Amino acid sequence: MNRHSSLHYDVHLIWDVISACNYRCDYCLASPSGISEPPEAVDAKRVKQVLDATGRVYEINLVGGEPTLLTNFVDLLRLLTRNHYLFLSTNLSRSKVIARMIEEVDPSRITGIDASFHVEERERRSSFEQFARSFRMLREAGFPITANYVAHPRLLNRIESDFERIRDMGVELKATPFIGHWEGRAYPEGYSEAHRRMLFDEEVYAGKWEASVATGVRNHYCNAGYNVFWVARDGTISKCTSFLNHTYGNIYKEMHPPDTMMKICNAVSCSCPYYSVLSHYFEKAKKECGLS
Repeated sequence: MNRHSSLHYDVHLIWDVISACNYRCDYCLASPSGISEPPEAVDAKRVKQVLDATGRVYEINLVGGEPTLLTNFVDLLRLLTRNHYLFLSTNLSRSKVIARMIEEVDPSRITGIDASFHVEERERRSSFEQFARSFRMLREAGFPITANYVAHPRLLNRIESDFERIRDMGVELKATPFIGHWEGRAYPEGYSEAHRRMLFDEEVYAGKWEASVATGVRNHYCNAGYNVFWVARDGTISKCTSFLNHTYGNIYKEMHPPDTMMKICNAVSCSCPYYSVLSHYFEKAKKECGLS
């Protein structure tokens, strides 16, 4: 079921909360770090105060880096989910943190967990079962969780056997398209028709997802700055990564009012996912702005 089918929140924040990661995946859209910096903590109490003061309910998507490396990760989740909702992207590598999360966080306030299965990193650590065990524990505790596998071109000859192996451990993987260049070809456009049919369902790849990667929403109405925002690691709130200088305050200090209407996107280059990946917010914004 689409996690937005019964919307309890007004605004979506994509929060790039940490740069450090304990994996070194060369296909990562962020810079692979292998933990290139000391562990971090965020001022969870202050963030909660700033969000609560707006009177709106937020769905906060924690991305990075690997969010579970935050030294106060579970405290952050527990505090923010009192009045808001969280969506989490993670590699599930921190077993003790996951166990504590299960004990202390209300699963009804988590709108989704996108668990990334990075097969080459898992092989280096002999940790297939650890991923499956953490996944099963979260699912059995009532957390909405899915598992993804980045279909890098060099992995295409083994992807079916990888899926079967992890399926035998109780986890159903979904392929997600690789975005980038490999051996002179641009992806996701470079996938063969056969691989597209085999790997990607229509919601993930065909149609609007592919279109958003290729062309974005340039010269069309966009809801960035209206009900979806990008939050940088220093807390600066922007409408999106194409307009980082167009700010709406800081998540540690004060949030400024959002745009009162959707605006035409005039980015020179845009691969904005807001209108496709977060389609419910886009449709909601169109209706509220009288554009539907």
